[in-house]
Amino acid sequence: MLDYRIYFLGVNGRISRAVAFECEDDAAAVEIARQHSHEHAMELWQQARMVQRFEPGTPD
Repeated sequence: MLDYRIYFLGVNGRISRAVAFECEDDAAAVEIARQHSHEHAMELWQQARMVQRFEPGTPD
């Protein structure tokens, strides 16, 4: 299992909160991240590597 974090960014672009979880691969982690609603941008990271950025109001 790999460690992932979803960083929720505020209006100012800074991290407003984070959710940590374990997943078997990037594809499964992206699906978990898509289940979280986000008013602002959010980023999915696997340790020091950004996997994907999700912009608000755009299809993921």
